[in-house]
Amino acid sequence: MVDKKGLREKMKGLLKGVDEAANTREGVEAAARLCGTEEWKQHRRMLLYVSMADEFDTGPLLTRAFAEEKEVYVPRTEGSTMRFYRISGAEGPWSIGAYAIREPSVCTEETRFEPGDGSAFIAAPALAFDRKGNRMGRGRGYYDRFFASLPGGGDFFLCGYCLAMQVIDEVPMEAFDRRVDALCTAREYLQFSHLAA
Repeated sequence: MVDKKGLREKMKGLLKGVDEAANTREGVEAAARLCGTEEWKQHRRMLLYVSMADEFDTGPLLTRAFAEEKEVYVPRTEGSTMRFYRISGAEGPWSIGAYAIREPSVCTEETRFEPGDGSAFIAAPALAFDRKGNRMGRGRGYYDRFFASLPGGGDFFLCGYCLAMQVIDEVPMEAFDRRVDALCTAREYLQFSHLAA
């Protein structure tokens, strides 16, 4: 069994050493790959994430989403809960929230995404993914709790989005963990068979 704590520390160390230019280049390539998929094209509502300093660069994906006139929502932490709010452009306005992450500063009931609002494409971050759709986050549980809040039977497409180096042989899974439906990097786009199960 893979040691989750040790794997987290290893992946955090690897990410701290990623060259900024290489990160941006992979971000541009992955955005182009993802935006060419049918799953991206068929959704209008996009739940994306704003990358931290040691995280895969999502700037190019946000830019593409706005260019395609998608409805873009990004996360904001509120206590132990994470909620998504709509933003009108990649320039914000932003505030700095927990863990020094840029978060939307205009947060109202009108701009908030609710799980019952309907279908959405969700780009999920992680420290690591494997080619079975397993995901290992940073251990704080924000995305796990958000995924658990999504109603069953809804049209929510969860896509792992990361640097190619974050795809590893095996990610340890626990009972509450949710697999992603697809995985996109600069090198590949994979859909997983559990969708058909």
